[in-house]
Amino acid sequence: LNISCSFDHVRLGYLPQETDDLQLENSVISLFENDGIPLSTSMHYLRKICLFEYDMIHKKIGELSVGQRRKLQLARIISDNPN
Repeated sequence: LNISCSFDHVRLGYLPQETDDLQLENSVISLFENDGIPLSTSMHYLRKICLFEYDMIHKKIGELSVGQRRKLQLARIISDNPN
């Protein structure tokens, strides 16, 4: 998908229909680490959407339910500070 915008300082967040963008063999926390997001920040956003407690961050993404994967995608979008 190609999203473009002609306005300055606009930051879009995009939630794809499917969860294909998630690498199922990676852990939850590695997803945020690969995006350069510190642990404290990622935990803040994961808790904010009522998804994870600390003991779940090392779970493989493939072990999560589809609903949890969607929430994980939302947490990534929110952590990127779209407006």
